[in-house]
Amino acid sequence: MVAITIQALDAARWQEIKRRCAGAIGSLVELLEGKLSKGVMQVVASKGDGLFPEPGELKLGCSCPDWARMCKHVAAVLYALGARLDLRPEALFLLRGVDPSEMVEAAVLGGSRSGSTPELECDDLAALFGIDLGESETPASTRQPSKKKAP
Repeated sequence: MVAITIQALDAARWQEIKRRCAGAIGSLVELLEGKLSKGVMQVVASKGDGLFPEPGELKLGCSCPDWARMCKHVAAVLYALGARLDLRPEALFLLRGVDPSEMVEAAVLGGSRSGSTPELECDDLAALFGIDLGESETPASTRQPSKKKAP
């Protein structure tokens, strides 16, 4: 039996990856669909500070009698894992125990704000959402509630 354990990504390293990716996300829609832009891939695949595990973050094991740390069975599983990552690169986030939607949050909100409520920094909601709010002549706070007519 082959067992490969990949250590979860350190929280500080994940925060740094999100910060670096925030400016590299070409399309939030593509990221939400699991497609990683070239800029994000460069950050994610960066040696030493990306998502790929370092040798010390991997534990490899096999029940075969081979004395090598990486027997042919472990090598085959790692090869298959690499092939799967080629097809679904977003699976790397799962393997490292992080949520890729946090990257979207970091890109949209300018960084992770754990423990706080996100706030939009915009006074013009109509412009922000690209809609006509149909401004009335009477501000909402001064409107009188409509009186119901008795039947």
